[in-house]
Amino acid sequence: MTYQSAIIIFKSTWGLLFFIALVAQILFAHKSKRNASLITNLLVVTPFVVVLGLFFFQGWGGTFGSTPATWIIGTALIGLGMVGYIFSHFYLRSNWSLLASIKEAHKLVKNGPYKFIRHPMYSSMTLVVWGSGLLIANYLILAFTPIIFIIYYIRARKEEALLREEFPEYDQYAHDTKMFIPGIL
Repeated sequence: MTYQSAIIIFKSTWGLLFFIALVAQILFAHKSKRNASLITNLLVVTPFVVVLGLFFFQGWGGTFGSTPATWIIGTALIGLGMVGYIFSHFYLRSNWSLLASIKEAHKLVKNGPYKFIRHPMYSSMTLVVWGSGLLIANYLILAFTPIIFIIYYIRARKEEALLREEFPEYDQYAHDTKMFIPGIL
């Protein structure tokens, strides 16, 4: 793999992420009964802004020497994250929204990846961000990965507050299922 092929994988990944989110938003833009705050909803775009911003402004000195190992590990993390992201969308279907909200006819999804963790999409996106930093050898993206994870944690807690209000069984689901990493966290 060359650095140019790493750049192609990076751009393709983030283009596909954007495309999936855009199509899902168009397809599933049903009327919401309740939305989280504007700030909570803006948190979801943070990885796109941070990662793409750091990619396009990597002249700030944010890169390190890439190696075949960083390319392979980065690509593997991106692949795993993309699979999780796509499966998460598939299982959420019409429940998915760019905005943290409860929709009319909203259902609590507890199958597929949601059987193992409550927020597989955020876990998947964290893997994509981490893999992106390794793939294009950008240490600033790697440094921001824990911050993005914290942002997802905050957003997830706000979503869970909405879900608890709507679904009395959510407390039991949260008790039985970890947030981000099966059996751990």
